[in-house]
Amino acid sequence: MHDTIERRWRHLSFFQYHCKLVAKVLRTWCRTDGIHQLKVPWAREGSGFSLLMEAFIMFLSAEMPVDGMADLLHETDTHLWRLLIYHVQQAQALRDGSGYAESLSMRPAPGVVSAR
Repeated sequence: MHDTIERRWRHLSFFQYHCKLVAKVLRTWCRTDGIHQLKVPWAREGSGFSLLMEAFIMFLSAEMPVDGMADLLHETDTHLWRLLIYHVQQAQALRDGSGYAESLSMRPAPGVVSAR
């Protein structure tokens, strides 16, 4: 262990109250690669949102424009656009067969027929 660093992630609101996950995340030191922050199971690296919040944003994006989502969630449209662009690019990579599903361990369960 090298040290810890405090990180924050936006989570789903609790009624009218904003919720943020706050945690001290371990950082390790490697002789060849330097300092690495450990990944947390509740958030994607660099997004600033919990995975549940990302899923909610993706759900909303199918139903309303980004400026409406920004108002509803009290987030900047730029932050939401970055998230949406990331997931669209990943979905395009999956469609093109570049291995996105394998990288996220999202392979279909045995016996499940692919929709391709």
